[in-house]
Parts: sequence; structure tokens; C-alpha cells
Amino acid sequence: QAIDWDPSPAHYYQRGVTYACGDYFDEAIADLSRSLEREPQQPNVLYIRGNLLYALGEIKAALDDYERAFRLEADMNRIDLSDEYGLYGRGLAYWNMGDKATAFSDLQAALQVSRQHHNLALEQRVRRSLLQLSDPDWDPAQSA
Repeated sequence: QAIDWDPSPAHYYQRGVTYACGDYFDEAIADLSRSLEREPQQPNVLYIRGNLLYALGEIKAALDDYERAFRLEADMNRIDLSDEYGLYGRGLAYWNMGDKATAFSDLQAALQVSRQHHNLALEQRVRRSLLQLSDPDWDPAQSA
């Protein structure tokens, strides 16, 4: 009902996150997209939508969202790339697209930020991905 009364970006964002938590990814992506249509300068919304697109196997679309989010943060002088999940997701997306050098750089940055944020669970996932990235026989699709 909140959206009926006030179709604000924040309301679409909140419902999108709720859908995502319930594993309704298509509905979540639709609401996050509506939020971005109304207010395009939302890097965090792009990170979340990118993660959902990545989970659905839409690697190129996910990478587009990650890149747009990073550009927005740079434009807003938010140089401290503080979203370790965005960095991790972007690293996996680049890896899946065959760009191991950029993937390694993003995963290293995700590791550093997850340490700063004391995010042990993600730190372990990133470490595992970095080890797998250095294995020439490892398929990146297995890391998702």
C-alpha cells in the first residue's frame, strides 16, 4: 500500500530487498529497477540488483550494474569503495567473462574491505575464490 500512496524510490527499494530476501529475484529486480528509474543515482541499489542478476546467471547485466555503481561512487567522491559484496560480485563477474586480472584486483579489494569491516564470512569466501582463481583448471561458475 505504501507504493500505492507514494511510489517513491525508497518504497520500491524496500520492497525489492524484501523480495530478494524471500528469493523472489525477478520481482526484486523489477522493484529495484523501478527505484532506479525514479532516482538513478543509487549505487547501493545497483550493487544489490547486480548481485541478483549475477545469481540468475546474467553476468553481463550484473557487470554493467557493478560498473555503473562504481562510476557513480567515483562521481560522488566516494572513493573508499566500501561495498565488499559489490567488489566480490564484480570480481566473480569479470572472472566468468575471462578477465582474470581485473577479477583478481576486485577480489583483492573485497578481501581488504571485508577485513576492515570484520566480515569474516565474506573474507573466507573471497580467500577461497582467490585460491581458485590461481588454479588454471578451476571453472569460475563453480564459485557462484
